[in-house]
Amino acid sequence: MGKILITAFEPFGLIGSWVRNNNASKQVMDIMRQSNNDDLLYETLPTSDHAIPKFLDILDKEQPTGILSMGEHLLLPPNNIKLEPFAYDTGVNALPLATLFAKTVTSDFAKSLSEKNDSSSIGSYFCNQIYLQGLNWSKENGDIPVAFIHIPILGNHEEHAKQITNILQTMKSSAQNTPDLST
Repeated sequence: MGKILITAFEPFGLIGSWVRNNNASKQVMDIMRQSNNDDLLYETLPTSDHAIPKFLDILDKEQPTGILSMGEHLLLPPNNIKLEPFAYDTGVNALPLATLFAKTVTSDFAKSLSEKNDSSSIGSYFCNQIYLQGLNWSKENGDIPVAFIHIPILGNHEEHAKQITNILQTMKSSAQNTPDLST
């Protein structure tokens, strides 16, 4: 059976790069890497125009059975992660107003985990584009489970990693029911 791909981002922006020199999503991914076995792939994506081509190359090369991408969110309460229900199909556009006129692409996997989760703060650039590309790749390559999770900057990242591991267990079960594309 193939592996589930987990992605996180490198430090981003003034606060992430210069003040903290970290990204909450990468911190959580590093915690998960220490406690999980080898049935997962881990990748840190740049916060630049190189993120999408790198992500798509990884998907095409590895043919994962699931995609769990993460990014950090400055305004989330510190106790809980946020499973995003959909991405905006805006084209590559960093302007928040672009989402007003965009169609949404829904993750059936994420939606099945949380029916009440109908609003999104995914943003319209790096997080959204990675999620959108993952959803589109999934639809073209066997409809594998895909999820995007925002991690609060503050809070206990060990606890956040446990919350994500619970979602990952559900993804692993879903992935067992999809065809192995790596053979």
